[in-house]
Amino acid sequence: MALLERHPDNAEIDTMLQRYEIKPDLVSSLPVIDPNQIDRADFVFHSWGTGASRGNHLGVVGRPNKMSYDYGCPVPMGDVVINLSPNPISRRMTGKKKFGAETSFSMSATVEAGFFKAVALSVSSAFSEAWQSDQVFSDSLDVMVCPRHMSWLEFTPVIRTVESDFVYFFALHHEAIYKARFSGSVNAPGLEGNLGNRLSIRDEPIPNDVAEALEASVPDLRNEASIRRDGETLTLPPAFASLLSAEGRASVKLKLPLDRGHLETGT
Repeated sequence: MALLERHPDNAEIDTMLQRYEIKPDLVSSLPVIDPNQIDRADFVFHSWGTGASRGNHLGVVGRPNKMSYDYGCPVPMGDVVINLSPNPISRRMTGKKKFGAETSFSMSATVEAGFFKAVALSVSSAFSEAWQSDQVFSDSLDVMVCPRHMSWLEFTPVIRTVESDFVYFFALHHEAIYKARFSGSVNAPGLEGNLGNRLSIRDEPIPNDVAEALEASVPDLRNEASIRRDGETLTLPPAFASLLSAEGRASVKLKLPLDRGHLETGT
């Protein structure tokens, strides 16, 4: 069940479609077009010719059906700190993560920019909400890492999903002589009301086999850019969180020790 669900007010969008003799309640019956066949410039509605009232009109108009909010998948954010010592250690963990929009249909990078402009216009009109396709989140926490434990920050964003029809048409004066549509959902980070993203500390004991392999390898570690050593503490890049976690170890085999100064993985 979604955290929040909203239904659109498409009055302004429907008025625009009706102006070009496109019936809003029949949009779902329009022929389907592959969005990759649309020129990226044509995703933004525009007019030319003898003026807006009597000229030619071309573009894509989004008509949303629903917008919902739910938590996305948790992702590691920031380095993984591994404490091999018998004493707890204190670390300030800092992380940054960029999230982009995803669509339920295939779309080339060349048309995405124009398409997301059409999404932003439809969301603004139907829900009176701003739309951002890309967002960067950053945060930091002071963390106490227990002896023979590993810790990292885990970020869970609120994801906004817009389910919509997108009408592509060419109108001569006020009559759409060509009209088609593509439909699907668009996901991107987004907040509304009291909803908030989650930042948590992931803490796990180091499995004995991993600890033994790491301890055996510590003396051989070079000054690798991806691995930092401070006494009996190792700091690894965020990508290793999914490998060292209980879920990751169930699906990925870690090839240790670190005989060449970096972790190798294999299936």
